[in-house]
Amino acid sequence: MKRTTDNRKKNHYVPRSYLHRFADPKGFLHIFDRHTKKWRWERPEKVMNIRYYYRQEWAPVGTDQDLIEKSVSEWLENSAAIVIDRLISPPLELAEEDIANFIVYLEFQRIRVPRQIEMGKRLMRDLILRLGPPDVTKDVRAGKLRLEMKRSAGFIYMNEMIGQFHPWFFRMKWEVIKAEEGTTFLTTDSPLSLWNAACLPPAEPGIGLLGTVVLFPLSSQYLLIMRHPECHKKTRGSSLEVLPEPLRDEVLLPVTTGRIWSKKMVVNHNRTMVHLSDRFIVGQSKEVLEESIVGVRGC
Repeated sequence: MKRTTDNRKKNHYVPRSYLHRFADPKGFLHIFDRHTKKWRWERPEKVMNIRYYYRQEWAPVGTDQDLIEKSVSEWLENSAAIVIDRLISPPLELAEEDIANFIVYLEFQRIRVPRQIEMGKRLMRDLILRLGPPDVTKDVRAGKLRLEMKRSAGFIYMNEMIGQFHPWFFRMKWEVIKAEEGTTFLTTDSPLSLWNAACLPPAEPGIGLLGTVVLFPLSSQYLLIMRHPECHKKTRGSSLEVLPEPLRDEVLLPVTTGRIWSKKMVVNHNRTMVHLSDRFIVGQSKEVLEESIVGVRGC
């Protein structure tokens, strides 16, 4: 029996439907590459994709190797697009099922980008070395043996991580912010980012820390911010305080809307997103990107 195949070669780790929300009036994205320090002007179809990124060559005979790519694009991303439209076009009409699907999308978007996959592989490698036979670990560290983490390790990481963020996202307070007229939000190859002022890059803040905020630009005009309810309390503790594990039956609080950020606030947020990016930064104009990368290390 032949393996099922598909002609989809370029798999997006940030969806085209999402990137289109940051394109200029002609449908193009202005792109800055932190690695090469070069600028580009491309359509969303050409950005943030890797050849056969989701293909599982090791899948059993008869199993579609591109099943993840198909299920993600045909269900999860389409479902998320509907929720994003509703979040930025009040009145909000979000059913519980809509929210549940959107949270799955947000979580998957967080863990599927290359930087997170590579981090997962490093963590798995460190665990293997820590638990493996001392003599083998010693030879690997000395360069006598090579421990190679194959592509399948990335899928193992995603499988282990899915579901870890769900309870936290449900209990957080969601707010949709609008950019002041004349300014725009940008996005990056790490669009679902975690920010904690007490745990700066390259360190990764945990979702369960009091001061950790979830940032997700919805479009060039709107931003979703998610905060722990405790961060608003006058008697709040340290930003690095570890919160108790959330209850599984918690219900999402009403989404707050209506606040407008000034150009200064939008630029400061954009700079934060640049700090948290891996390689690519995209937006509606080169001017917005230029003012956002000023002073950011590696740009």
